[in-house]
Amino acid sequence: MKWRRIKKENSKQPDKGTYTDWKDQLADEGYNQCVYCAIHEGGFGRRNYHVEHYRPKSCTEFKHLENDITNLFFACCICNSFKSDFWEDPSDKLDNSAFPDPSKINYSLLFELLSDAKLRGKNVAGSFLVEKLNLNRPQLMVERKLVSLLDRMETGIQSVSKLKKALIEKVKETGEERALELLSKLVDSYGSLNLAQLEIRKSIPYTTADTKR
Repeated sequence: MKWRRIKKENSKQPDKGTYTDWKDQLADEGYNQCVYCAIHEGGFGRRNYHVEHYRPKSCTEFKHLENDITNLFFACCICNSFKSDFWEDPSDKLDNSAFPDPSKINYSLLFELLSDAKLRGKNVAGSFLVEKLNLNRPQLMVERKLVSLLDRMETGIQSVSKLKKALIEKVKETGEERALELLSKLVDSYGSLNLAQLEIRKSIPYTTADTKR
């Protein structure tokens, strides 16, 4: 799970339809993950994602932005529900210090990931978002732990791969029987790690095709 700034300066305003028709475009520019909790749609399903109005369409001051692509983001239904139509001060149309604009700031700057997979705000806005959006809910913590384990496994596989290459070179130089034995064990271990990583990634409940149904 990794937050990224949503580059709205590259957004193209659709020439037909309304915001309900533009979920696919918003998913693509939002890296196919929730703008607030960063959970990828592959683990949740696109049908469980909403078109989020950063400046709430329920506020009279922002009604004109209801179908403005620069005001729309891809968000999971849970975060979208927790945020709802909150806006700190509707009379301030440009800024919301409680919810920084995801197109202007990378949300990774707002949070610190702790060893137990919980998020902690680095500043007032980050702390507010953690509480308001319940960013330490069990589902997200499990997802963070899984991503962390996969990252560690990938690092391990890369290390084993380097070792394997070095050992092959050593075997070529010496032809030692012990080196050949170690190489055989190393190759077996490397294969097991690779298979485990593939199985974990395949265990994600939704395929890419499923998320778009």
